[in-house]
Amino acid sequence: MIRLYGPLNSRARRCLWMLEELAIPYEHVPMDDLSREQRREKISKVALTGKAPAMEDGSLKLFESAAINLYLAAKYDDRELWPASQADRARALQWAFFAMTELEPPIVTLFMQKFVHTGKNHSEGAVKAAKKILADPLETLDKQLKKRSYLLGDQFTAADLLCVSVLDMLGRLEFGLDPWPNVHKWVISCTSRPAYERAGGSG
Repeated sequence: MIRLYGPLNSRARRCLWMLEELAIPYEHVPMDDLSREQRREKISKVALTGKAPAMEDGSLKLFESAAINLYLAAKYDDRELWPASQADRARALQWAFFAMTELEPPIVTLFMQKFVHTGKNHSEGAVKAAKKILADPLETLDKQLKKRSYLLGDQFTAADLLCVSVLDMLGRLEFGLDPWPNVHKWVISCTSRPAYERAGGSG
């Protein structure tokens, strides 16, 4: 039995989305009723980082949401979410790394400035810089999606799930995607999938 650790309102949500897409049995351990210290202590038994999400699949223990999702897609769905060809698998990895290194850092900065660094700790300079940085990967995505429905073509894959799960944070930041119409349309398409809703939607 797969066991996923992490609150729904965390990066664990993207792993729940993957599990729902795969339609395989799993147990979600949210730990919302635990303090941060208690949660870290419990997760540390599964992940060296002590941070959510963490996953157990039999004897295998994994942390990092992208690694968990790519593993799940490769093991449990090797024709759709995890592409059949080696070339498309490489492209899926490319977009997964892109999501983590190009999209997520500026979005996390915006999130922190809006919800954590308030009052004297807030920096409008950091907000403007993050928005400027984010525009570049959004433009890259918009170009990629100009003539295709999904990142690799006509099929929704783990690459789309990972990228959209990162962009999903923008809904809480009042950051519109209208300047990137292809991205906007793609995000709506991906988040309209039933598995996304079953995993908790945008929260």
